[in-house]
Amino acid sequence: MIDTASQTALDPIYSRGLLADMLAEAAELEHSLCCQYLYAAFSLKKSMAEGLTARQADLVRDWQGVLLDVARQEMEHMGLVFNLQIAIGEAPHLVRPSFPLSPKYYETGVVSMLEKFSEACIQRFVLFELPDNLDPGEQKFLKEHVGWYDPKTHVTIGALYEGIAKLMTTLSKGGTDNAQLFIGPPGAQFKIADSAQPQQVRRSGEQGVGTAYSVTMNGVTDLASALATIHQIVNEGEGSTADRAQSHYGKFLKVLIQLEKEKKDHPSFEPARNVITDPISEIPGRGNSDKSGNLITNETTRKVSLAFDQAYTTMLLLLARFFGATDQDEDDSMALENAAFFPMMTMVIRPLSEIITQLPAYADGTAGNAGPTFRFELRSALLPHRNSAFDNIATNLDMLYRALVDLQKPGLGNKVLNDRLTFMAENVWRIADNFKNASGARSLQ
Repeated sequence: MIDTASQTALDPIYSRGLLADMLAEAAELEHSLCCQYLYAAFSLKKSMAEGLTARQADLVRDWQGVLLDVARQEMEHMGLVFNLQIAIGEAPHLVRPSFPLSPKYYETGVVSMLEKFSEACIQRFVLFELPDNLDPGEQKFLKEHVGWYDPKTHVTIGALYEGIAKLMTTLSKGGTDNAQLFIGPPGAQFKIADSAQPQQVRRSGEQGVGTAYSVTMNGVTDLASALATIHQIVNEGEGSTADRAQSHYGKFLKVLIQLEKEKKDHPSFEPARNVITDPISEIPGRGNSDKSGNLITNETTRKVSLAFDQAYTTMLLLLARFFGATDQDEDDSMALENAAFFPMMTMVIRPLSEIITQLPAYADGTAGNAGPTFRFELRSALLPHRNSAFDNIATNLDMLYRALVDLQKPGLGNKVLNDRLTFMAENVWRIADNFKNASGARSLQ
């Protein structure tokens, strides 16, 4: 993160580049948080068959709902950062480093890692969403529940956004010279009002649609709208002194307190599956056994994990092209949105993640289940040329379909998991077919 106190003294030659870098860091951070929250959510047990009481099963279900809800808002925040990037003439930044990441990487004082739901995990999440303006009473309460909290070490994400807001204000001369900073085309930004989902609802006869996907996204055209966007991100994460409860910070702190009480009353309570930390899958043609993370060695699980890598990579290609709109029209954008959001995220990424957390990670019988890697191929980026971009995406969807079909031949040794795998393959076939029909794209296989 940047020392906000020194920004106004920067040479103007470097200020715009610094702003672009800070927004890229913000996009990476929101992306990283989303993956970590999803990993914890997918690690949670599902039913009494996994050793939970009926009351605990309800509690765990509620916790998963909180994690998924916050992750959805982190996706919203990433999209809002993309709008800020596009507004100043930059490209959306979807790539990020692989896990784990040192606490110094984003300067939050908190390690970024993929780990199962636990007290330590939720404590990390609380500190990620730490407010800037905790009063002494709030600091004392937080210290009681997160013993390793140190206000001198744990820098808030809000500090990064404060720096972005200050630099934007300086570069636009307090809003009097917006045209020098906000040079990007407003029509290239994603706004909920332009979303395919409200369009589809309106076409069915319902009026007054103000949101889609349970998120709120507006465009950025000047300093006022940019600052409003930054305020929305920070407020949803940290909350205000008067109202923390509905913020990410407040929600995670509530989960932590509930978890502490349940563990105190029932010391043997374990809400999560025995999922390993920071799993990685072998990538064909580019082995990664020497890289950070824990390599999945069980052959069947490795193949499922590779299918997840393919799904995640394909989703990022869809999102990069969707948010980085160049030469596509409204129908193209709708085709991308209809593939990337609810179908791909909820009907492929989520069920595939939950399947992986029920499969053994290691070939030698060492205890531990695998988890979704959230790794993507290094080639993942904005595909700028319309026809080749859409053909490339269609090809990746077909590759994912074939990977899922291939997994059905030996099966996963469990009828329920096999049935889910079959259902996912059917969903991917439909997503691919709908995308090709809507865009005219062709598979290159």
